[in-house]
Amino acid sequence: MSINKDDYIEYVNKNKNLTECQKHTFIRLLNKRYKIYTEKDSNIQFKTYCKNALVYGNSQKMAKLKLMLNAFFNERYVNELVKYICNNNVKDEDVIKFIMNTNYKKRKPDIRPITSCDTWSFILQSMALIYKNMSKKKDVKYLDIGCGSGRKTKKFSELVGIDGVKVNVNGTDIGSWGPYDQDKKKFTFNFKFIKDGKLDYEDNEFDLITCFMMLHHVSELDDFIGEIKRILKPGGVLLILEHTAYDDYDNMIIDLLHLLFATLTDGNKEYLKKPLYGKYYNWLELDFIFEKHKIMYLDGQNILTDVDSNLRYDNLYYSFMQNEK
Repeated sequence: MSINKDDYIEYVNKNKNLTECQKHTFIRLLNKRYKIYTEKDSNIQFKTYCKNALVYGNSQKMAKLKLMLNAFFNERYVNELVKYICNNNVKDEDVIKFIMNTNYKKRKPDIRPITSCDTWSFILQSMALIYKNMSKKKDVKYLDIGCGSGRKTKKFSELVGIDGVKVNVNGTDIGSWGPYDQDKKKFTFNFKFIKDGKLDYEDNEFDLITCFMMLHHVSELDDFIGEIKRILKPGGVLLILEHTAYDDYDNMIIDLLHLLFATLTDGNKEYLKKPLYGKYYNWLELDFIFEKHKIMYLDGQNILTDVDSNLRYDNLYYSFMQNEK
């Protein structure tokens, strides 16, 4: 989905929650997008990222690339890998071959979080606490869109369902995506397929809808948000969790993150030839897109995955929104 530039600039300039400096910055960011970006199937994203970061002396961008790679590999191997990428005229497929040929499975990250929780438990507990402080409803009909394996659906419903809150749990997803194959899953909650971009539910059916890390894969986003609005009750809450991108470096970092997950974690050897659709926005662009459907911002910010962490390499962001009548 492409954002109408003129409408967005008008939205930014009229936004009473932004300072003049912030307005200027968001408009400047918009005008600088897609200047150095290369598409996912270009096979030169690693090289493009590295080349431009080095040419412009952007040490912060290089640090972000290393931080992303550090999610997969230890620091010593990350330095070796970045040296290989930046000092050679390599394609993305060459980088993947280099990783495969260097016993990467023994180069696991040496960073250990201070928390005893895994990343998703930390995130889901944080967002569930916010929701429980926000909503006092005792009978919640809940839908998780893009439920995947169902683990996050089940965990989040349990977290919001404590303290006497009754939760009717539902999940929906396409037939197959990445490592998930819904035809082979037997969920403990109510499940339906998404068919042709349509959500198979009645109007005004749900009190709470979540979209965890899936909206960036929806090509017809405007129509899909219309479907979300249709099935969300007036006053109902939508929670999204998304990557956010402010510039071309962010776009490529998130693309490369998907590449590494697909090839190294999911074993998809054809991903470079047939990458998944992905379109990323910053948080203000997301507000702009949803407000067109009168789904209005309530609370949101970049979310951390540990108590002592700074921002993640993919600018992970959550937003609670409410469906207006």
